[in-house]
Amino acid sequence: MSENFTPITVPETEPVGRLDRYLRAAIPNVKQSEIEKLLRKKFIRLNGGRAGADTRISPGDEITVPNFLFSNQSVENVSVPRENKPIANDIKADQDFLRSITIYENDDFFVFNKPSGLPVQGGSGSFDHLDRALESLRNKKNFRPSLAHRLDKDTSGCLLVAKKRASAVYAGEKFRDRSVHKYYITVVQGNFDSASGVFDKPMTKLSGNRGFETVRCVHPKDEGALPAYSFYYRLARSETRTVLMLQPFTGRTHQLRVHLSDAGFPIVGDGKYGYREQRDRLHLHSWRLDFPLQIEQGKQPEFIQVKAPLPDHMRATLEREGMEIDGKMLDSAKEMLDIVAEREMKRLNLSAVENLIEKDVKKNVATKRKR
Repeated sequence: MSENFTPITVPETEPVGRLDRYLRAAIPNVKQSEIEKLLRKKFIRLNGGRAGADTRISPGDEITVPNFLFSNQSVENVSVPRENKPIANDIKADQDFLRSITIYENDDFFVFNKPSGLPVQGGSGSFDHLDRALESLRNKKNFRPSLAHRLDKDTSGCLLVAKKRASAVYAGEKFRDRSVHKYYITVVQGNFDSASGVFDKPMTKLSGNRGFETVRCVHPKDEGALPAYSFYYRLARSETRTVLMLQPFTGRTHQLRVHLSDAGFPIVGDGKYGYREQRDRLHLHSWRLDFPLQIEQGKQPEFIQVKAPLPDHMRATLEREGMEIDGKMLDSAKEMLDIVAEREMKRLNLSAVENLIEKDVKKNVATKRKR
């Protein structure tokens, strides 16, 4: 938590009520207009997420507010620190950290080995995130490195970041035309029987009680159903755990986590989607990223392959379960998974499905622009 913000926990004695009314009672100097403005700018958060003035709060909720609200200053006269700048104002520390997790770099891109537990962007209950640290690498042309894609807060591994504006545009094009290939390693609960295949249930997003978003698998004809495909190959298994390599074909929110939970094999540590044993860290790792270098038009693309070593908590689980997995085994599994993906794409005629997905992407973009 930044020193510029203060968390307020709603006491157990507080009845359910509106967020703005509670804040006016808790902070006498604050005006209704100030509350509404700070909520719009996302400087007041409820349980780490966005909220409105009329959002209902309950005992135990955590409200995060800027410190200046406890003074007599007006919101109009206070410079609120932007989340995409180093809150601690320690540029060197951010640079050193990013250097320590860099596993590949060229003139156009970084690939970071993102640690589990570090949010990629704000809004996860913490004002410290990787996107903020990227401000420390702003270049001479005043361009700050840009995230080319996302990983969940508790997912570790390869994360592609563009150094230049042109590189960011190029990366976006390559993700859209599926020229970038992502491979994940996961440990799931249970003894997974199938050696390889595809999870192909559609998904939809649902809004939770306190503004938290969740995703679930639905019937293809259900309203809001979106195509979702995840290829898998089994690497190893014990009586209680299975190691899988995964390759997502689509990019739905929490796609791999939801597909595995729906199949009855939640990812170890994924309490949001069905893991109910002792508290573990999420066992989902972005192991390998293959992407084409920028080259002259018309030439055969050259692919860069970047691998991120498994995090310590996943290695400890494998050792405890007696499952040995080395680099050669992973490389071999990747080749097998490519064969599985090609087979399933032909069987499901995914080239036709892609047209539906592209329509969905364009629809989402149009909706965001209207907002």
